[in-house]
Amino acid sequence: MTTETEKKLARFISRNKITATVDYADNNPNMNAKKDREYAYWERPCAIAGLTSYRYKGRYGWIMIGAGDHADALRSAARSTDNVLPENLQVWDGSKYVSTENGVNL
Repeated sequence: MTTETEKKLARFISRNKITATVDYADNNPNMNAKKDREYAYWERPCAIAGLTSYRYKGRYGWIMIGAGDHADALRSAARSTDNVLPENLQVWDGSKYVSTENGVNL
């Protein structure tokens, strides 16, 4: 069953020729997991110069964050979702996203 929001998102994506999905790559049978994960925006760093790339596993997918430290990243995640848990925060280590050890600075 498709919600109205998902239908609107699909129309927006097709009009703007954006290739993305609204689900996690691991859970979406329509994705060629190996190829599509390489190019998925949630698998790459997205922060501007001077900030560290973080991602937070939210209710509907990854929330991409550019922040100065773990605490700043959690505050940013709290603006996008409720009930923020440090265990859901990951940081870019130069080649992949890794756990932030329960939100404690490494």
